[in-house]
Amino acid sequence: MPGETNLIIPVPAAEPVVARHRARFDPSAADGAPAHITVLGPFLDLDAITRDLLARLRRLFETVGPIGFSLTRVGRFPG
Repeated sequence: MPGETNLIIPVPAAEPVVARHRARFDPSAADGAPAHITVLGPFLDLDAITRDLLARLRRLFETVGPIGFSLTRVGRFPG
């Protein structure tokens, strides 16, 4: 949806595996979004994103260490 944002974790290492699928099924790929894991979507309308909010998010995520994960399948939601 235009103006909608999402919180994501970019996963550049997954791009070679999922690029073909994303090009076909994921409109965000055409908009330049990298291969990623969606943390929260939708998040906020684009006009609600302020410098203060970005600074607060940056501080929040700086307190979280790296997370471990395994990408064992390609999927999409809903469905």
